[in-house]
Amino acid sequence: MRSRLDHIAWLILLFASLLSPLFSSGLAFAGSESEPAIVNEGGLTTVPIPGQRIVWEFAIGVDQLNKGAAERSPVASKGDGVGSIEYDTTTRQLHYRFSFRGLNGRVTDIQLLGPAHPHQSTTRRLTALARQEFADASGEDDGYWEGEHQLQAASQPGFERLAVRSILAVMVSGRAYVKIVTTASEDGEIRGNIGTARHAAKP
Repeated sequence: MRSRLDHIAWLILLFASLLSPLFSSGLAFAGSESEPAIVNEGGLTTVPIPGQRIVWEFAIGVDQLNKGAAERSPVASKGDGVGSIEYDTTTRQLHYRFSFRGLNGRVTDIQLLGPAHPHQSTTRRLTALARQEFADASGEDDGYWEGEHQLQAASQPGFERLAVRSILAVMVSGRAYVKIVTTASEDGEIRGNIGTARHAAKP
Protein backbone atom coordinates (compact mmCIF):
# COMPACT_ATOMS: atom_id res chain seq x y z
CA MET A 1 0.00 0.00 0.00
CA ARG A 2 2.80 2.38 0.92
CA SER A 3 4.67 1.79 -2.32
CA ARG A 4 1.46 2.56 -4.23
CA LEU A 5 1.07 5.89 -2.39
CA ASP A 6 4.73 6.72 -3.00
CA HIS A 7 4.23 6.07 -6.71
CA ILE A 8 1.17 8.37 -6.84
CA ALA A 9 3.07 11.12 -4.99
CA TRP A 10 5.94 10.79 -7.46
CA LEU A 11 3.55 11.17 -10.40
CA ILE A 12 2.02 14.31 -8.85
CA LEU A 13 5.45 15.88 -8.36
CA LEU A 14 6.43 15.02 -11.93
CA PHE A 15 3.24 16.55 -13.32
CA ALA A 16 3.74 19.73 -11.24
CA SER A 17 7.34 20.08 -12.42
CA LEU A 18 6.21 19.89 -16.05
CA LEU A 19 3.56 22.60 -15.61
CA SER A 20 5.67 24.95 -13.50
CA PRO A 21 7.66 26.54 -16.36
CA LEU A 22 4.47 27.41 -18.24
CA PHE A 23 2.90 29.29 -15.36
CA SER A 24 6.09 30.98 -14.17
CA SER A 25 6.86 32.33 -17.65
CA GLY A 26 3.38 33.88 -17.93
CA LEU A 27 2.99 32.51 -21.48
CA ALA A 28 0.52 29.74 -20.69
CA PHE A 29 -2.60 31.86 -20.86
CA ALA A 30 -2.40 35.63 -20.71
CA GLY A 31 1.20 36.83 -20.93
CA SER A 32 3.12 38.80 -18.32
CA GLU A 33 3.84 42.42 -17.53
CA SER A 34 7.14 42.18 -19.42
CA GLU A 35 5.38 40.75 -22.50
CA PRO A 36 1.80 42.04 -22.29
CA ALA A 37 -0.98 39.95 -23.75
CA ILE A 38 -3.47 41.33 -26.23
CA VAL A 39 -7.08 40.21 -26.59
CA ASN A 40 -8.41 40.66 -30.09
CA GLU A 41 -12.02 40.83 -31.30
CA GLY A 42 -12.35 37.06 -31.38
CA GLY A 43 -11.39 36.80 -27.72
CA LEU A 44 -8.08 35.08 -28.49
CA THR A 45 -5.05 35.99 -26.43
CA THR A 46 -1.76 36.63 -28.14
CA VAL A 47 1.60 38.11 -27.18
CA PRO A 48 2.93 41.03 -29.28
CA ILE A 49 5.84 40.03 -31.48
CA PRO A 50 8.96 42.18 -30.94
CA GLY A 51 9.79 44.18 -34.04
CA GLN A 52 6.16 44.96 -34.88
CA ARG A 53 4.13 48.14 -34.76
CA ILE A 54 0.49 48.20 -33.69
CA VAL A 55 -1.24 51.03 -35.56
CA TRP A 56 -4.55 52.86 -35.22
CA GLU A 57 -5.77 55.47 -37.73
CA PHE A 58 -9.13 57.16 -37.29
CA ALA A 59 -11.32 60.19 -37.92
CA ILE A 60 -12.28 62.70 -35.21
CA GLY A 61 -15.53 64.67 -35.24
CA VAL A 62 -18.47 66.05 -33.31
CA ASP A 63 -20.88 63.31 -34.46
CA GLN A 64 -18.91 60.66 -32.59
CA LEU A 65 -18.89 62.87 -29.49
CA ASN A 66 -22.66 63.42 -29.49
CA LYS A 67 -23.46 59.76 -30.17
CA GLY A 68 -21.21 58.65 -27.32
CA ALA A 69 -22.45 61.10 -24.70
CA ALA A 70 -26.15 60.58 -24.08
CA GLU A 71 -25.88 62.12 -20.60
CA ARG A 72 -24.93 65.59 -21.90
CA SER A 73 -26.36 68.20 -24.25
CA PRO A 74 -25.24 67.91 -27.87
CA VAL A 75 -22.21 69.97 -28.84
CA ALA A 76 -22.46 72.32 -31.84
CA SER A 77 -19.10 72.37 -33.59
CA LYS A 78 -17.81 72.39 -37.15
CA GLY A 79 -14.49 71.00 -35.98
CA ASP A 80 -13.01 67.77 -37.24
CA GLY A 81 -9.68 66.05 -37.52
CA VAL A 82 -7.74 62.82 -37.87
CA GLY A 83 -5.65 60.82 -35.45
CA SER A 84 -2.97 58.17 -35.52
CA ILE A 85 -1.53 56.12 -32.67
CA GLU A 86 1.37 53.69 -32.93
CA TYR A 87 2.75 51.25 -30.35
CA ASP A 88 6.23 49.75 -30.75
CA THR A 89 6.27 46.23 -29.31
CA THR A 90 10.07 46.31 -28.89
CA THR A 91 10.58 49.67 -27.16
CA ARG A 92 7.03 49.79 -25.72
CA GLN A 93 6.82 53.41 -26.83
CA LEU A 94 3.47 54.97 -27.70
CA HIS A 95 3.58 57.62 -30.44
CA TYR A 96 0.55 59.72 -31.34
CA ARG A 97 -0.44 62.60 -33.59
CA PHE A 98 -3.80 64.36 -33.75
CA SER A 99 -4.60 67.11 -36.26
CA PHE A 100 -7.71 69.28 -36.04
CA ARG A 101 -9.38 72.28 -37.65
CA GLY A 102 -12.43 74.52 -37.31
CA LEU A 103 -12.77 74.18 -33.54
CA ASN A 104 -14.75 76.66 -31.46
CA GLY A 105 -11.88 77.20 -29.05
CA ARG A 106 -8.22 76.54 -28.29
CA VAL A 107 -7.26 72.96 -27.47
CA THR A 108 -6.51 72.54 -23.75
CA ASP A 109 -6.32 68.75 -23.42
CA ILE A 110 -6.47 65.54 -25.45
CA GLN A 111 -7.55 62.39 -23.61
CA LEU A 112 -7.30 58.68 -24.45
CA LEU A 113 -10.26 57.05 -22.70
CA GLY A 114 -11.70 53.54 -22.33
CA PRO A 115 -13.01 50.95 -22.19
CA ALA A 116 -16.16 52.09 -23.96
CA HIS A 117 -17.98 51.02 -27.09
CA PRO A 118 -18.40 53.58 -29.92
CA HIS A 119 -21.75 54.90 -28.61
CA GLN A 120 -20.70 54.91 -24.95
CA SER A 121 -18.43 57.11 -22.87
CA THR A 122 -16.25 56.84 -19.76
CA THR A 123 -14.12 59.12 -17.61
CA ARG A 124 -11.29 56.56 -17.25
CA ARG A 125 -8.06 57.69 -18.87
CA LEU A 126 -6.03 54.80 -20.24
CA THR A 127 -2.75 56.73 -20.32
CA ALA A 128 -1.72 60.36 -19.96
CA LEU A 129 -0.85 62.03 -23.27
CA ALA A 130 1.95 64.57 -23.35
CA ARG A 131 0.84 68.16 -23.89
CA GLN A 132 2.72 69.18 -27.02
CA GLU A 133 0.56 71.47 -29.12
CA PHE A 134 1.50 73.02 -32.45
CA ALA A 135 -0.76 75.65 -34.04
CA ASP A 136 -0.96 76.14 -37.78
CA ALA A 137 -0.72 79.58 -39.34
CA SER A 138 -4.46 79.56 -40.03
CA GLY A 139 -5.31 80.12 -36.37
CA GLU A 140 -5.22 78.71 -32.83
CA ASP A 141 -8.24 76.47 -33.50
CA ASP A 142 -6.33 74.66 -36.27
CA GLY A 143 -3.25 72.62 -35.53
CA TYR A 144 -1.96 69.31 -34.24
CA TRP A 145 -0.65 67.55 -31.15
CA GLU A 146 2.22 65.09 -31.36
CA GLY A 147 3.99 63.17 -28.61
CA GLU A 148 5.66 59.96 -27.54
CA HIS A 149 6.24 58.17 -24.24
CA GLN A 150 6.54 54.68 -22.81
CA LEU A 151 3.09 53.20 -22.37
CA GLN A 152 1.92 53.20 -18.76
CA ALA A 153 -1.37 53.66 -16.96
CA ALA A 154 -2.64 57.10 -16.06
CA SER A 155 -2.81 57.92 -12.36
CA GLN A 156 -6.43 58.95 -11.77
CA PRO A 157 -8.40 59.26 -8.51
CA GLY A 158 -11.20 56.71 -8.28
CA PHE A 159 -9.61 54.22 -10.68
CA GLU A 160 -7.03 51.51 -10.15
CA ARG A 161 -3.94 51.65 -12.35
CA LEU A 162 -4.24 49.27 -15.29
CA ALA A 163 -1.51 46.86 -16.35
CA VAL A 164 0.04 47.58 -19.75
CA ARG A 165 -1.47 44.38 -21.15
CA SER A 166 -4.94 45.57 -20.05
CA ILE A 167 -4.50 48.95 -21.74
CA LEU A 168 -3.44 47.24 -24.98
CA ALA A 169 -6.34 44.80 -24.76
CA VAL A 170 -8.81 47.70 -24.59
CA MET A 171 -7.12 49.54 -27.45
CA VAL A 172 -6.70 46.57 -29.79
CA SER A 173 -10.34 45.56 -29.32
CA GLY A 174 -11.45 49.03 -30.46
CA ARG A 175 -12.99 50.02 -27.13
CA ALA A 176 -10.98 53.23 -26.71
CA TYR A 177 -11.46 56.76 -28.01
CA VAL A 178 -9.72 60.12 -28.15
CA LYS A 179 -11.49 63.25 -26.91
CA ILE A 180 -10.30 66.75 -27.73
CA VAL A 181 -11.11 69.33 -25.05
CA THR A 182 -11.16 73.05 -25.86
CA THR A 183 -11.74 76.35 -24.09
CA ALA A 184 -15.22 76.35 -25.66
CA SER A 185 -16.15 72.87 -24.40
CA GLU A 186 -14.57 71.61 -21.18
CA ASP A 187 -16.29 68.22 -21.57
CA GLY A 188 -14.89 67.75 -25.07
CA GLU A 189 -15.63 69.31 -28.45
CA ILE A 190 -14.82 66.44 -30.83
CA ARG A 191 -14.12 62.73 -30.42
CA GLY A 192 -12.53 59.90 -32.39
CA ASN A 193 -13.16 56.21 -31.77
CA ILE A 194 -9.78 54.60 -32.48
CA GLY A 195 -11.24 51.40 -33.94
CA THR A 196 -9.44 48.06 -34.11
CA ALA A 197 -5.70 47.93 -34.67
CA ARG A 198 -3.60 46.64 -37.53
CA HIS A 199 -0.15 45.11 -37.20
CA ALA A 200 2.75 46.27 -39.34
CA ALA A 201 6.44 45.41 -39.55
CA LYS A 202 8.90 48.04 -38.34
CA PRO A 203 10.60 49.93 -41.18
